[in-house]
Amino acid sequence: MKTLLFSLALSTGLLAQKPFQVKITGRGPAMILIPGLSCPGEVWDTTVARYQDRYQMHALSIGGFAGVPRGPAPLLENVRERLAAYIKEKHLEKPVIVGHSLRRARPGGEVS
Repeated sequence: MKTLLFSLALSTGLLAQKPFQVKITGRGPAMILIPGLSCPGEVWDTTVARYQDRYQMHALSIGGFAGVPRGPAPLLENVRERLAAYIKEKHLEKPVIVGHSLRRARPGGEVS
């Protein structure tokens, strides 16, 4: 059954979809910057400019926002799982992780 699901995901391109894009700048220990929903990774530009001489900055842009193609649903669960895999793939030891709120505002300003 797992082989069938894997084959289906592969044939439909689901494995190729990524829930975020990353821009890497600088040198040193890793710092991962996660923007709030609807914000591009560029919201971290001043932070990157300040710390890129001491840290390797990994600025994320979440899929489905700011022109980045949407990744598979459920969004936040896939971002979390893919981020853990990204940290392992890149061999990032104890990265500093900084993020904005990921709460969504509903029409009318109510926050969920």
